[in-house]
Amino acid sequence: MGADGCADVSLYRRFAQSGLGDLRLFPTVMTITDPDSYNWRYYEPYIFSLLDEAGLANWRQAKAQAIADGSILMSRWAHCAVGTKVGTKEA
Repeated sequence: MGADGCADVSLYRRFAQSGLGDLRLFPTVMTITDPDSYNWRYYEPYIFSLLDEAGLANWRQAKAQAIADGSILMSRWAHCAVGTKVGTKEA
């Protein structure tokens, strides 16, 4: 992630130290079904960096087929934190 992001479990520690109340920390799976979306365009270059030329060709072919038949899907693990700012009323 970038300078303003977090790509590790330190998110849990940092939120716990932030003073939020009723804090809930958990991993979750994010699914992305739109290959034109920001999230898809953000994560796909990372996948490309892991593939050799043959793997990249397979990826592109499989992606084109999945778009054509409507089965396109990417999933990513994400760290999530939800809490309440101390001194505010719950909605």
